[in-house]
Order: sequence, then structure tokens, then C-alpha cells
Amino acid sequence: MFLFAVETAEQLSGYPLVSSWFENNLINWLILVVLLVILWQKVTPPMFASRAEKIETSLREAAEARTQSELLLKEQQAKVANVEEEVAQKQADAKVLAEELRVQRAAQTQKDMADLGQKLQNQIATERAVAITDLRSSAAKAAIHLTEQILPSMMNESIRGKLLNQFMEQLDSSTSQASTLSNEDRLEMKTH
Repeated sequence: MFLFAVETAEQLSGYPLVSSWFENNLINWLILVVLLVILWQKVTPPMFASRAEKIETSLREAAEARTQSELLLKEQQAKVANVEEEVAQKQADAKVLAEELRVQRAAQTQKDMADLGQKLQNQIATERAVAITDLRSSAAKAAIHLTEQILPSMMNESIRGKLLNQFMEQLDSSTSQASTLSNEDRLEMKTH
């Protein structure tokens, strides 16, 4: 290539000295190498510098990301350890609460059974009293009914006289007690 250029330049310029320099192939190669070195020194340092800067930036970002990841990992491990402790604590609290509830439920059941027993006893006593009252009422009605049927046939004049005398005596004794009562007692009896 250089030879062609030199031959063309020789024909045009007519300088034999210039053409002799380019006749030697070694000089052509030296010029080519020098031009490449100069070009290499101008172009490659900024290119390598920018590339080195990108690599350093990437390494720095990777180091920061690693540091942040390690911190996050430590935080997560601490949280997991805390969660395990919290779970163990909540399980223990739940067991204690369950035991307390069981004891309270047993006590409440005993109290409810005692209250129910007392209510049953009260209801039985009430029913017994009602039954006794009904029985007495029925007995009194039956006695009155029998007396009404039998008494007229058993009654004669002497018995009637005795009953009348007893009635009068009781009436006299109640009126004498009434006379010994004060006016306040009489007013109280009237209001009742």
C-alpha cells in the first residue's frame, strides 16, 4: 500500500530522496507501528479508564449490596429467633390460660351444681308445702262434708244445748278480752 503511494508520489513530485525512504519496507513498518502506538495511546487510555471506572463502580455497588444483604440477613435471623421465642412464650401463656379456664370451669360447674341442688331442695320443699296444704284443705273439706252429713243424725237436744252453751261461753270470753283491749288495739284490729 505504501509502495503504491510512494510510486505515485514519485511520479508526481519527482523527488528521488523521498521515494528512497519509502522503498525500504522496514521504514514503512516503523511508521505504521508509530502511528498505531500514537493512536493507541490517544484512544485506549480514556476507553480503559471509563471501563475501569465502570468495573470499580460495579464492584463498589456489589460490595454495598453484599453489606446490605448481610445486614438484612442478620435482621431476619434475629426476627426469626424472636418469633420462635414469641411462639414459645405464647404457647406457654396459652397452656397457663387453658389450665386457669379449666379450673374456673370446674369451680363454676361445682357452684352451678350446688345452686341447682339448692333450687331443687327449695322446689321440693315448696311442692311438699303445697301438697300438705292441698291435703289439709281436702281433709278439712271432707271432714266438713262428713260432719254435715253425719252431725244432724247424731245431734239430739242435750248435745245441741251443750254446744250452744259452749258457743256462748266462748263468745263471752272473747267479748271480755275485747273490752280489756285499748282503743288503739281496737283501731288496729278494725284496719286489719
